[in-house]
Amino acid sequence: MCVSPENRRFLPGVPPVLLQGGAALRDVLAAPDGTDGRVQVCDGWSVAAMATLCVVDGPGDAGCVTPAALSEAETGAAADRARAVRDAGGALVVPLEGPLTEEQGRQGIPLLHDGRARGGFVRALG
Repeated sequence: MCVSPENRRFLPGVPPVLLQGGAALRDVLAAPDGTDGRVQVCDGWSVAAMATLCVVDGPGDAGCVTPAALSEAETGAAADRARAVRDAGGALVVPLEGPLTEEQGRQGIPLLHDGRARGGFVRALG
């Protein structure tokens, strides 16, 4: 499945965050257990972030592709995000129900602790 550019946001931080609106991954990633305030690791999942695209791969047929850079001007920022994912050993992948809103696009980890999202930390491929 391909996640459209308007339904994805990359947020800086440690770990970096990949928000996906309307993502089919919402149905296959577990709801986080926010009782202790920590983010769960999504075992069996991997993320490969590159300057041109980001691939989230899960068990079986689960997974998606997200464009990272849509123009030559965005390539530098996308390469920085890919490096951040590699340096952090992965990314926080947060699929949301419905289209990604501007408000959600400014959030990240808080979405996992208030019941609005699913997902968790996905280890980097390689």
